[in-house]
Amino acid sequence: MLAVRVRMLVLALFSMLIVGRSPAPAKEEPTTASTLQPNARAAGAALARIPVAFEANAGQHASEIRFVARRGTASVALRDDGATLVVVQESAVRKDRGARKRSAARAIIGLKVDGGRAVAPQASEELVTKVNYFTGKDPEKWRTNVPTYAKVTYPSVLDGVDLVYHGEGGALEYDFVVAPGAEVDRVAMTVEGANRMSITEKGELRIQTATGDVIQPPPVVYQRDASGAKHTIASSYRIVGERSVGFVVSAYDRTKALVIDPVLAFATYIGGTSNDVLNAVAADANGNTYVSGHTRSTDFPTQNAYDAQLAPSCVECGETSDVFISKLDASGMHLVYSTYIGGESNDSATGIAVGADGTAYLTGTTTSPDFPLVNAINAANETTNGFVARLNAAGNVLVYSTYLSGSGDDEPAGIAVDASGIYVAGSTRSSDLGQNGGNGQQPANAYDAFVAKLTPTGSEVTWVKYLGGSSEDVATGIASDGSGNAYISGYTTSGSSFPQTAAPLKPACQEQARDAFVAKVNATGRVYATCLGGAGEDRAMAIAVDASGSAYVAGYTTSSDFAPAPIRPFGGVGDAFVAKLTPAGTALEYSTVIGGSDDDGASAIAIDSARTAWITGFTASADFPSVVPIQAAFAGGGEHPYDAFVSRIDATGTQIVFSSFYGGAIDYDDGAALAVNGSRVHLGGNTFSTDLPFVNGRQQANAGHQDGFVATLGVPPLLIAPTNVSLFVGEPQQFTAAGGAGLGYAFSLQTNASGATITPDGAYTAGDNGGTIDIVRVTDASGVTATATVQVGQRPTPLAINPTSATLAPKGSHAFTASGGVAPYTFSLLSNASGGVITPSGNYTAGPNGGVVDVIRLSDSAGSSVNATVTVGPSITISPAQPKAPPNGSVSFSATGGSGSGYVWAITKNGSNGSIGASTGSYKAGSGASTVDTVQVTDSLGNTASVNVSVGGGLAISPADPTTSTRGSIAFTAIGGSGSYTWSLTTAPSGGTIDGASGAYVAGVTGNTIDTVRVQDSLGNSSSVQVTVGPGLTINPPEATVVTGGTVTFGGAGGSGTGYAFTLTTNASGGSISTDGVYVAGEAAGIDVVRLRDSLGSTADAKVTVTVTATTPPATSPDGGAAPDFDAGPIPGLNIGGGGVSADCTCHAVGAPTGSAPGTTAGVAALAVVFGIVRRRRRS
Repeated sequence: MLAVRVRMLVLALFSMLIVGRSPAPAKEEPTTASTLQPNARAAGAALARIPVAFEANAGQHASEIRFVARRGTASVALRDDGATLVVVQESAVRKDRGARKRSAARAIIGLKVDGGRAVAPQASEELVTKVNYFTGKDPEKWRTNVPTYAKVTYPSVLDGVDLVYHGEGGALEYDFVVAPGAEVDRVAMTVEGANRMSITEKGELRIQTATGDVIQPPPVVYQRDASGAKHTIASSYRIVGERSVGFVVSAYDRTKALVIDPVLAFATYIGGTSNDVLNAVAADANGNTYVSGHTRSTDFPTQNAYDAQLAPSCVECGETSDVFISKLDASGMHLVYSTYIGGESNDSATGIAVGADGTAYLTGTTTSPDFPLVNAINAANETTNGFVARLNAAGNVLVYSTYLSGSGDDEPAGIAVDASGIYVAGSTRSSDLGQNGGNGQQPANAYDAFVAKLTPTGSEVTWVKYLGGSSEDVATGIASDGSGNAYISGYTTSGSSFPQTAAPLKPACQEQARDAFVAKVNATGRVYATCLGGAGEDRAMAIAVDASGSAYVAGYTTSSDFAPAPIRPFGGVGDAFVAKLTPAGTALEYSTVIGGSDDDGASAIAIDSARTAWITGFTASADFPSVVPIQAAFAGGGEHPYDAFVSRIDATGTQIVFSSFYGGAIDYDDGAALAVNGSRVHLGGNTFSTDLPFVNGRQQANAGHQDGFVATLGVPPLLIAPTNVSLFVGEPQQFTAAGGAGLGYAFSLQTNASGATITPDGAYTAGDNGGTIDIVRVTDASGVTATATVQVGQRPTPLAINPTSATLAPKGSHAFTASGGVAPYTFSLLSNASGGVITPSGNYTAGPNGGVVDVIRLSDSAGSSVNATVTVGPSITISPAQPKAPPNGSVSFSATGGSGSGYVWAITKNGSNGSIGASTGSYKAGSGASTVDTVQVTDSLGNTASVNVSVGGGLAISPADPTTSTRGSIAFTAIGGSGSYTWSLTTAPSGGTIDGASGAYVAGVTGNTIDTVRVQDSLGNSSSVQVTVGPGLTINPPEATVVTGGTVTFGGAGGSGTGYAFTLTTNASGGSISTDGVYVAGEAAGIDVVRLRDSLGSTADAKVTVTVTATTPPATSPDGGAAPDFDAGPIPGLNIGGGGVSADCTCHAVGAPTGSAPGTTAGVAALAVVFGIVRRRRRS
């Protein structure tokens, strides 16, 4: 059901059921599937057999669309930033005179991952289907041979999460593939176009749209234990906000490794209405499966055939068979080609191989004198002959076809191909096999095994080697190592006359029963030949060879003593066996039997890159080993209760890492052939059952009597997480694994430069040697390994700021420096009462406000921070502070504070026409009476102070140049005048106030403003000063987005400049903040609000958005503007329709954040969402 079946945690398919609604309110429940009429059921079944194909956009759609998939009347358009689903509901409306007119309503749903980033989707698993568009009269707009794909992946749409769209069982699905450590319950989808969402009493998700309801069944969550048993975990939907849906998952075992099981990628019957026998399977690097055998069916499925018809039988022959060869694409849904090959009598293929160029090589037997021959090296057919044929990559041309025969019966059993030629193994009664060019040897008996090698072009038999003794010797399989050597398997009844070479595995072959044999031959003769077995009957039925030259054989045994230390004890009637020989063939690396309490046997074997052995065959045992199976229970029934099986043995031969039944309950099923290529295992066999478990296959029913079957198993790669990490010496890191064989992960250190340690379950601790790289290795039960890199750095010295404190005059400056920690460094002001500034590199200048303390913060790139304090000395003060003078009188002024030096005096307002000594401060009033002069002093740093001088009773205000912070206060006094004063504010943009009687002023909350204070005496005289109100309180940064558990360091500025304290007024994430502004997000997604308060009670707030992934500003549309929100507007050029209905797509472009994110590992938990549309029906 899933693209990958996840062993630890699977949220399995929730399919969407679209139910229409009548215009008027209705009480009826949504129509259920049981109300479908028979023709609707048939249509649904036919639809389910059609593969889902993702069509690439080659210009036939709007430019922002990457891929389009269709399912009946539903379509989905995939963009970088989301998907749009359009569902068309057809109905028939009765018009006048009984005529019916078809109408269509559309439900439009936009799907977007909450917090997801825009990424370019990547297609994989190309299908053979091509799409052509001949639209309009302009050929330039036509599009031909548009490719289609089975799968589209959005990599890292969230940190650690891939989104995969694909088809499954005829339905359109999307999976979330979640990496180790990620929390599945944080994954959520925003559903645009929903009027309302709710959860029904049954736990279903109801999405109400303008044209109908979308019903999604409850999610299903389960874990598997080590035996492969499934344990369901309680789960449900949760509505997040107005238009998002997430999941609630109850407690589950988070300590177990997350494991991806082998999964049935596709399975299909192949055959016609008569008997069809599949004998051989091969695969190519593109995942295509090749099968061959023989058929008596006149309606065997053909495609691009060399011969599309079963050959007519000769008069005396009765019902005869032809060879068939079929190539299925990687999806299993399409025949690339399928053809008959044969003559008037019986013809059967027994072996198949595929060359690097995609050509197929066949061998088998024929009794047809008119078997099709092309460039034959032997054109005579005496009795039962072997044949060798090569079919071109398209499957419609025989490149060559020849008999491989002598004067007796010849029965090839298998074929192998390498760059040097073609190898065929089988059994023969001919003493002259290969006489047309082969340097053969004479057989030892009337029925011997043979190996023949042909040139790559099939034009000549290079050599023929016989192998046998005095009785029957049968070759059953062949493999080649690419170095001119052929390995054959078989069985013999020749006993001691069987020609074993030196140091055989068995001193003498049995005289009274069959023994298995294994041999390695080349142009010079036998390299080794040996019998293999116990006291019972033993038959080696298949052979494979690995890169080191070790041969693996599989077969059937009734010998309880076949293996001295098997994985499981010998079971009963007969068991399958697997044995691995050393390259010299003189010893066994391992040998084991596999079976249950009844009859079991292996028919085929293949070796993967990890040197694990895959075998298939037959079993009648209900207790046959079952390990993380695709079919856990024996299904055999009927007259011949046998199932096929497929099993995987680890590289040491000591553990079964996967084993599964595959069969139906009707009758006999057996696995006949096997091939491994990359991450896929290709299985072929034969069945009389009509109820085999199938996924995605092109033929979902047994066409009649015996059919072949073809299936592929997806083998997930072994994954380690994290794949790359940087640590300091002594720091820990937990590694996890997924995929591979799925059992018994063991962690170790491949290289250990730091002196690290690691436990078998992946708990790593870096050593004491910094500046080094360690390699962590994980090995699964099959011996496959994966590695991760650890960069170990020296732990830095603690972060330090220098100096930690300083005393400066107002406007004084100092350069602060940093050491330790992790560069680069950043300096900032945590509090700024003086109004100072600091550069990122540490150059600080105090502000004009004296008598305060500023706090400087130093931060490093690792998130550490330290503070330094700056005591800003007192501001300049002038004495006397409230001077009075008669006309022509004098005052001696002095100054303190500020820089303490370089004072320069001046009169800035000279109502009396007075004078002052610039360096002495000696002031003399002018002759004017009842006026005010303003005296100002400036120090060496540019700090200033002023006083108003009441000359001859003039009305003056003190202080003369007032400044304050928001909410700051000043006590004003009046000098001179009549002696009875009234205070007021003539302008107050700060929002300040003043007491009319006392002159007590309080600034408002609006900073960077100037208020005007006025005083009036009882005689009507007045005077004014301007109050400079400093900047309002601000918090920095005002907004932040952070992942759960992430940190943000907040700072403040303005306001009173002192007493800053940070708190959380809203804490949706469960986060925390220190009083000096270091915020740590909690473990839940949400919005937190950080508040800064100063000593005067002013506040400023910042918003922190906590997500499961880092985000950046919204994506832009192709024209550079912001990506639009859902607006039900049309997407021009999107061709969407189905079921004969064309539809202008009313969709949306989903906006999503973009940006880069830290590297993540591949997924080990999958969430699959099926939005295959069953039907749409309006309520009546």
